[in-house]
Amino acid sequence: MIEYFAMGGYGVYIWPCYFLSFVLLIGIGRNRYKSVKELRHLANAKKSNPAVDSL
Repeated sequence: MIEYFAMGGYGVYIWPCYFLSFVLLIGIGRNRYKSVKELRHLANAKKSNPAVDSL
C-alpha cells in the first residue's frame, strides 16, 4: 500500500496536485452554486415585482 502512495518516488508531486485539483473543483462548484442561487432569487423577485431593476 505504501508503494502505491509513493508512486515510484513521484508521489510527492502527484498527491499535492490531486489535492489542489480537488480544492479548486470544490471552490468552483461552491461559486457556481452561489451564483445560481442569486440568479434564482433575482428572477423570483422580478416575477413578483416587475418594477425591480436588473443588476
